[in-house]
Amino acid sequence: TQVVNGKSTKTVTKQNIPYDAVVVGSGHRAKPSDASRSDMFFALQDRNIVTQSFQGKPNQKPVPSALTLSDLYDVTTAAPNDKASEIAFGQKRGWYYNFSRKGEKSLSSATIVQGEVYFTSFVPGSDASVNQCLSSGKGYLYKKNLHKGTNGYRTDFLYAGELVLDTPQLVIPPAAQPDDPNAKAPTP
Repeated sequence: TQVVNGKSTKTVTKQNIPYDAVVVGSGHRAKPSDASRSDMFFALQDRNIVTQSFQGKPNQKPVPSALTLSDLYDVTTAAPNDKASEIAFGQKRGWYYNFSRKGEKSLSSATIVQGEVYFTSFVPGSDASVNQCLSSGKGYLYKKNLHKGTNGYRTDFLYAGELVLDTPQLVIPPAAQPDDPNAKAPTP
């Protein structure tokens, strides 16, 4: 807020802080059927991207403190979508998504492509299921904007089937051959 000639004006600016993104989901891979835990997916901002030494000695840069959940923006119900939430988001060091289904967890690595993070989750089947051997659980695919955690699909996730999904893979199909027999097809 700035006061000029007795009038108060408020200025909101944007900042560009470079960072490396570190994305990771929590989940007990050795026990995929465990439904007693509450797991999440995290996109963390590592802002110490310039090569430097943190030894914590006098006259040197202090060792950065560890990030905690309060340092992250919760995008579980809504990513930043107005000026107030954008300002709150700018004060955070990344975001997290709290898996909402009982026992839902991340069991594989995430993939980042063109500013979008793709990650999978697994929800174990119910112990009370009559056909438990036929239905071991359900797999879901998420796509979120790497920077703000906004949904990349119209829904929060895509249902992938009754399976444990692996790391999402980027697939580039071969180029279609042109209809003109005299046209040159691109060479790999």
